[in-house]
Amino acid sequence: MMTDVEKGDETVFPNVEGNFSTVWWWNELSECGKKGLVVKPKTGDALPFRSMTPNATLDHSSLHGGCLVIKGDKCPTFVVSVILDSASLSGVKRKFDCEL
Repeated sequence: MMTDVEKGDETVFPNVEGNFSTVWWWNELSECGKKGLVVKPKTGDALPFRSMTPNATLDHSSLHGGCLVIKGDKCPTFVVSVILDSASLSGVKRKFDCEL
């Protein structure tokens, strides 16, 4: 899940090619956010993507990174979709000083 920040904190996929400078919000992006396909954070949004192709090889276009927060506060919320034994998660707790 993403949260609103005033500037920065974009998720960028540098291996995805295209002319992304035509989006109306291009000038609102940080310099980091202008280096590939970019997703601006918005509270409540999720960014699902796959890291493997259908034939079980690495999808190089899934390489991504998070730009620094330039202005505002980030509240990280991560959901990882994997199959785990629920016993392996017992005692695992995370706390962030944020409200969603």
